Amino acid sequence: PGDMFLDLNFNIGALLYKNFRAENINGILSYKPRIMNFKALNLNSMNGAISGDGFFMQNVNKAYFGRGSFNFEEININRVFSVFRNFGQDFLKAENLAGTVSGSLSVLIPMDSLLHPIIKNITAEGKYLIKDGALIDFEPVRALSRFIEITELENISFEELENDFFIRNNFLYLPQMDVRSSA
Repeated sequence: PGDMFLDLNFNIGALLYKNFRAENINGILSYKPRIMNFKALNLNSMNGAISGDGFFMQNVNKAYFGRGSFNFEEININRVFSVFRNFGQDFLKAENLAGTVSGSLSVLIPMDSLLHPIIKNITAEGKYLIKDGALIDFEPVRALSRFIEITELENISFEELENDFFIRNNFLYLPQMDVRSSA
C-alpha cells in the first residue's frame, strides 16, 4: 500500500508453513511504501536458533528483491534438507545427512512481479561449521570401494567441518578444505 506506515514489535509463539515450523519468533518490523524492513529477528527452528535482519523491497518496475543477514546455531542438517525438500535436487538427500550446522549467511534474492525467485541471480555468502556430521549410505561414495573397504564407506562421520561458501551465477563455490573423517 502506498499510504501505510507501520512500526511493529512482534512475538509469535509458533508458526507452521508447509514443512517449516518455528517457535519463539520475535523481532521488529517496519513498513513504508514498497519497503518492509525487519530487525532483531530471532526464532527457534530445525532444533536450533536463527537470528538476523534484512529487508524486502519493490522496485519501480514492480519486481521485488529481498536481502538478509542471518546467524544460525546448532541447526539439524537432516531437518534442513527435509524442510526444504532437498533443495529441489535428488543427488544428496536428507536421509544421507546427520549433524548440526552453525554459521552465518548473507543472501540477496531477486524476484519477479509475482514474487517468484529468479534462481540464477541469487547471490549468497557465508561461513559454516558442521559438528558431529555424517554422510550415511551415500551411493556415489560407494564408487570408491575399489580403494577402500565398502563397510568404511557406508557411514562416514567427522567431528568438525568448517569452511566458507559462495553462491553466484547459479553455482555453489566451496574453497578447498581438508576433511578428516572415519573413512
